[in-house]
Amino acid sequence: MALQLNASPLICSPIYFSPRLVPNKPMIKMYRPKNVVYNSTKTIGPVVEETVVRRSANWKPNFWDLDNLMSLTSEYKEDIYKQKADELQEKIRQELNDSVGSPVGNLDFIDVVQRLGLGDYYKEEIKRALDNEFINNNQWSDDDLYTSSLRFRLLRQHGYDVSQDVFNKFKDEKGAALKMCLCDDVKGMLSLYEASYLGLEGEDFMDEVKVFTTKHLKALKGSIISPTLAKKVYHSLEVPLHWRTSKLEARWYIDIYEGEDNMVPMLLDLAKLNYNIDQATYTSEIQNLARWWIDLDLHGMDFFRNRILEHLFWSLEMIPGRQYGRFREGLTPLTSLITVIDDVYDIYGTLEELELFTNVVDRWDASAMQSLPQNMKICLMAMLNSTNEIGYKILKEDGYDVIPHQKKAWADLCKAYLIEAKWFYTGYTPTLKEYLENAVVSIGALSC
Repeated sequence: MALQLNASPLICSPIYFSPRLVPNKPMIKMYRPKNVVYNSTKTIGPVVEETVVRRSANWKPNFWDLDNLMSLTSEYKEDIYKQKADELQEKIRQELNDSVGSPVGNLDFIDVVQRLGLGDYYKEEIKRALDNEFINNNQWSDDDLYTSSLRFRLLRQHGYDVSQDVFNKFKDEKGAALKMCLCDDVKGMLSLYEASYLGLEGEDFMDEVKVFTTKHLKALKGSIISPTLAKKVYHSLEVPLHWRTSKLEARWYIDIYEGEDNMVPMLLDLAKLNYNIDQATYTSEIQNLARWWIDLDLHGMDFFRNRILEHLFWSLEMIPGRQYGRFREGLTPLTSLITVIDDVYDIYGTLEELELFTNVVDRWDASAMQSLPQNMKICLMAMLNSTNEIGYKILKEDGYDVIPHQKKAWADLCKAYLIEAKWFYTGYTPTLKEYLENAVVSIGALSC
């Protein structure tokens, strides 16, 4: 099976299947976009402004061209693929239920399902299996290092109260440190390393485990271990599993799992299919957001960061489920506008302009913005109109009037930005207390 990695793995690099899974349709190849600025025919009436020397942060052009984003396509939007995924899900659900009774196999299967990005489909089965693992405490005494560590990590990940004392049997005779002979068990050491990142505050032994396993896994360079295990070790040392984002981890693990000796073909097929269907969903979302960005007429300005795709990535890693597209298409414009307004205060506006800008936002009155430069007017109207549009949708669909809360949140944020601008223009260095009190709003960002 061939893979394409010419662009963002979550947006435009589908995973290829064998012919038995997909119809005879050519795959769409996406190539690295050119760094060009989207050309809009929109204009706003001519305005004569005083010449003001503006600062520049020298932001690099967006890697993602809006024309390229709008051209993305995916055949995985079609219902035939969703139907195939539903069929595979049910077959695998039966496999997961049948695996109960084999502790090691059960834990391994749960771990693989989660790392392939399929955990949300089997929440009930996973909970039932982990309940059983948690209740049967006598299993710990017979476990090897790999199994004990895997059980500990999975149970803690799902909120079970598991003591670090389950690792006492792996300590040396003094009971203070891990046995040195454990270093020969690379698979077990890697599993223990990943488990150490679920240690709690005050668990000094788990901190020691982290240091111990990290040191000895790094020392494996050049050792004779399987290529797949070596990739896993390198990957984990780079960033531990507990800190990784689920979708990108799934994309990486699909390739790893394909080379495993105990690979379950049906599970691999579902993982690939699920990934491609998710990717098609995100493609539609980014196109909707690109249209919104183009309509705002902000794409021709270069004094702020144009990072619409990165903001979508942030929101989808918070809540990646396909059913939560409305959340992502609401949060992405919000965080994008926060970035724009932040750069207006940090880079573009003079202190006098920023004071006026803040006053307009506080009053929520566009008629008071006439003295602002044209670019700041456009940014302000983008914020006011988009906020009102979000409020209108929520009122229409859910019956809640959130606009008063949105107004207050924006006003509080702009006031915090203005304080920082005043510090800059007056050359004032705030105390740590002053900085943190303001940063709770200016960096903690907007909550509405």
